[in-house]
Amino acid sequence: MKSLVFALLLLNLFTEAENLSASVDIHKAGDKEPGEKIGTLELTQDGDKLKITGKLTGLPQGKHGFHVHEKSDLTNKCLNTGGHFNPFKKNHGAPTDTERHVGDFGNLDVGADGTVTLNFEDHLASLQGETNVLNHAVVIHEKADDLGKGGDEGSLKTGNAGARIACGLIASGTGSVIVSLGLIGLFLTMYKL
Repeated sequence: MKSLVFALLLLNLFTEAENLSASVDIHKAGDKEPGEKIGTLELTQDGDKLKITGKLTGLPQGKHGFHVHEKSDLTNKCLNTGGHFNPFKKNHGAPTDTERHVGDFGNLDVGADGTVTLNFEDHLASLQGETNVLNHAVVIHEKADDLGKGGDEGSLKTGNAGARIACGLIASGTGSVIVSLGLIGLFLTMYKL
């Protein structure tokens, strides 16, 4: 009986792990600290897909490169976020390309009113494992990302998306895994396993 209960708790752990979530408060780039908050994004792990939703305001109209970067430091006009998150050392590409950085999310298409609503899925980035984007920065660039198709070295590294105009830190959400681990610990203590 103890083994069955323990197995069910482990199953709960792995089921809950697939429903991890995170949020990102996006701020305009600032010199010493992040600037004005322009919106919040929600990231939810759904099996092998990462869902990204939210609304941003106060951005210039047009297309803007949108990436996850390697560091979490949002200072110095978002320059301290480092390069694109690229644990597999690939060339820059479009979100649908097989050859791409984990952090390559393509472009945001901002309307004339300065707002953009996000609702998309990514099959490479995640909230767990080697492609975990937690504690990395999201960066919005001044220009459109050429998706690695620009024909030059800059295109294969950054998509020639230009300066960084906004950024935010991907922070862990409610943490279903922690609750599940706590239940397992309680069970082990109760049954002295």
